Order: sequence, then C-alpha cells, then structure tokens
Amino acid sequence: MKRLTLLFTIWCAVSALLVVSTASAAMKVTIIYRLDSAWESGFQANFTIKNRAAAALPNWELEFDSPHNLTSIWDAEIVSHTATHYVIRGAAWNQDIPARAQVNFGFVAQTVGALSSPKNCKLNGVPVKCNGKTRATATPTKKPRKTRTPTRTATLTPTRTATLAAAFTPTRTATLAAAFTPTRAASFTPTPTPGNSVFPARVFAPYVDILLWPTPNLAQFAQQTGVKHYTLAFMVSRNGCSAAWGGVIPLADNFYQTEMDALRQSGGDVIVSFGGANGVELAQSCGTMASLQAQYQAVIEAYHLTHLDFDIEGAAIEDTASVDRRNKAIAALQAEARVQNKTLDVSFTLPVLPTGLTWQGVALLQNALANGVEISTVNIMAMDYGGAAADPYRMGDNAIAALNSLHAQLQPLYPNKTDAQIWRMLGVTPMIGLNDVHPEVFTLSDAQQVLQFAQQKNIARLAMWSMSRDQSCPNNGAYVAPDCSGIVQAPWAFSNVFEPFTQ
Repeated sequence: MKRLTLLFTIWCAVSALLVVSTASAAMKVTIIYRLDSAWESGFQANFTIKNRAAAALPNWELEFDSPHNLTSIWDAEIVSHTATHYVIRGAAWNQDIPARAQVNFGFVAQTVGALSSPKNCKLNGVPVKCNGKTRATATPTKKPRKTRTPTRTATLTPTRTATLAAAFTPTRTATLAAAFTPTRAASFTPTPTPGNSVFPARVFAPYVDILLWPTPNLAQFAQQTGVKHYTLAFMVSRNGCSAAWGGVIPLADNFYQTEMDALRQSGGDVIVSFGGANGVELAQSCGTMASLQAQYQAVIEAYHLTHLDFDIEGAAIEDTASVDRRNKAIAALQAEARVQNKTLDVSFTLPVLPTGLTWQGVALLQNALANGVEISTVNIMAMDYGGAAADPYRMGDNAIAALNSLHAQLQPLYPNKTDAQIWRMLGVTPMIGLNDVHPEVFTLSDAQQVLQFAQQKNIARLAMWSMSRDQSCPNNGAYVAPDCSGIVQAPWAFSNVFEPFTQ
C-alpha cells in the first residue's frame, strides 16, 4: 500500500554490504543499494543506510550521480537535482539514524540509457561506496520471523505532487476500447467458501498483515471486535512467476488455511490482496497472460476465494505492460467464472490524493475496462498525501475529498451508471493513527467522520491499515510501527468505530 507498506525487508544475497572507512572514526556505516524490479522504461530501487556506530548519525544526507530520472520517492525527499547529481535527505521522521540502527528509502525512476547503479556517493559530505549489484528480482528462501520495518510507501514525492493534483478528466479512446476475448482456463474453479459465510454487499474489511510475527489470529480478532471480514496482505511473486505470501511463503505450505477456515465457520470470509508496495507483483514477473492467469487461479483454488483485491502502486502502477497483462488475466478468470455461473469479485486498491487518483490510476482503470474486467470496487488508499494535502491535520476531510474526487473521475468511465451506482463502487482505506508522512494523523474523530460519509453515500467498502495497528504502542509511544497506531487509544477503538458499516 502506498502509504504504509510496512516493509518486510528481505536482504538479497546479491546486495552489496559495503562497510565504509571514513575520515571520522565515529561515522561507521553500511550502505545497501538494491534494485527491486525493472521493466522496459523504468525501475524501482531501495537504499538502506545502517549506522554501525555507538552514537547517533544526525541529519543524514546522501548524494549520488545517476543518469536516470527519479519520478517518485518515499521515506526521504529530494533536496536538489542538478543534471545527473541528486541530493537526498531523510524525511521529517527519519532524519536522524540512532546508534546501531538503520533507515530505508525507495524510489521509482525512468531509465535513461542503460540501467546502472548510483555512482560517486557521499553521506553527509564524506565519500562512501554504495554501488551494490543490481538484480531485478530478489529470491528470499526463508519465512519471516520478525515484524516488518514500519513505513508505508508513498507513490508521490510530497514536494512534487502539485503537478498531479490538478483535476483529471479521463477519456476512453478507441485504442483502449479494442475488443478482447479472454482465454478460458478449463481448470478454474472459484469454489464457494465452506461454512456459513455470506459476503455482505457493504462491508468493513480491514487489512491484515499476515506476515507479522507472531502471526495475526483472525478468529481472535473476530471474537474481540465482531469484525468477520478481512483483506489479507500481500500475495506477490517468488522465484519468478510463482505466487507466495510476501514473496517467501509458497502456496504449497497452505499457510493461513486453518485461520481462514475457522473464520468462515463463524460466518466470516476473506479477500486476498495481490501486490502492495513491497516485493514484485506477479504481473511483473509472469511474462505471459496465460502464466499469470494460472498463478491467480492457483491462489483462488487453494483458498476457495470469491473476492480478490489488487493493490497496485509504486513500480507496478507505472509498468504499463504488466498493467495490461494483469487486466487480461483478470478478465479471463471472470469470463470462466461466468461460464460456470459463478462470480469473481475484483477490487483495485490505488494511490490517491485529495484531488483523486493519479493519472496512472485512471489509466489502469481505463485499461481494465478496455480488457473487459468487471470492477466491483475502486478502493483508495487515503493516507500519506504529503504536500498534496491542503491541511494534513484534517485527515477525515482529506479522505472525503478524495472520495468525492474519485466519484467524479469514475463518471466518464461509467456514463450509463447513476451517481448512486458509482458511489456503490467506491472503497476507502485510511492508515489509522500516525501516517508515514509527518504530521498526518488519522484520529478516531476522523474515523467517525469517514464512517458517517461512507454510510450516507452507501459506498461498497471500508478498510484500514491495519488490524494489528489498532492499539496504542507500548508506553503510549508516538511512532510509526506495524503493530500499533502511535496514538493514545483503547484496543480495537478504530475497529469498533468502523464495524457497524457492514450490512
């Protein structure tokens, strides 16, 4: 998700771990540069700066030369860009690196010439080595045992969002409307879920980061909150074109099956979400529509799914080839489901500004419609707006503004739908408590405001990032974390506000 992706960092064996000797004995650092994914016209990469010293490293600033054009950055900001030289500094919440700690930031760039690593790096003015080896896809081999590094990525640089904030009126063109005949997959079987579960037409389905440690317990969540529908995050690629939880737990492990079955027996159900801000989305790893369709199909059959979510952001939303491949695969799955008199519900979860979807998000929806995808819900990530938010202290207002803008953007895409029908296609997912972008805080008052608007407009879905964060941090700590909100609250306070939305 754009906004918190609670990064679960899996270090590649091919990443460069380069310990730097500097003129200052107190400055001991390891710089890791990692290429996460690459496509024809761009790539996504990540920097990790590890402070190995016994003292904090204040106000870190990293310089490097690169011919490529950085188009978005998260958990840091661009101080200057002159020709091929970049100066990057920490965001408001990670400008200082504590002793024996680390910070991470990532970016998406447009490739200029041959793909290359950063050169001539300096950290706080001191020359360092940071030219790690490049590899498009990491291949982790172990299951996670600890929580993810907290940071939900933003797809837009806070200081560079103004150009995207203008109203956008999408137009469906003849080239996008080309006919597409989905390929039937004979083995596709979206099996009805066991137990007594019925998926509500209007539902609160918060995200659950199931790779946290200890593993979140759905039955316990349901018992303590009354919430019985969840969005499970995230399914991405492993070893190339192979679906896996977080890119590390393969389908063959039947991971989380027991938890899903127990929830369904109590009348609940799940949506499985593909993508997120970390890892590589399957459509970027699978080279053909048929191979991608087979992987989505395998997940559907393994977990008896009727609802899928596609959280497309970062590098994936800018990779037009994978967008088209994904949409063709989804359309084929839905076509086969119809042949069997079944339904495959599909939602897209996309980055948003208070002014609506970015142009990439609108283009993704246009392509989905051109390929014949039946979109049930367009779910927006109402978080981490950066400089695009007129008032970062009014996150409820920002979420409502984003929903209104999204409604306006969908009208030209669905000219035969009424206003009420378009509202029924909308979903919204705030990041509860502290957002990654300071000073954005989504409060309980904001939650009440968003709930009332969602009920009034009768939208399709409410969610939040995430269930494990719906509690105060130890000692009421004010920091961003994967397992607490960073604000003072009662346990399950946000769930209790949103739960009545479900009908």
